[in-house]
Amino acid sequence: MDQANSCIDSHFRGSFQAIDYMYYPHKETNQEACPVTTMNVNSTIQKPMDMEILNTGKHPD
Repeated sequence: MDQANSCIDSHFRGSFQAIDYMYYPHKETNQEACPVTTMNVNSTIQKPMDMEILNTGKHPD
């Protein structure tokens, strides 16, 4: 399947960009709200272990 890339000439204002991933420093107002630009990782990979070599195929959970 061929897919084409396209560009827009304005900022995308979806809910993640405009509402969900925003800092709201004032509880009662949207004043000084700003977008989240960096997020810390809040998870760890349990398997495979670092540098572990796996055989091909399915692996149990």
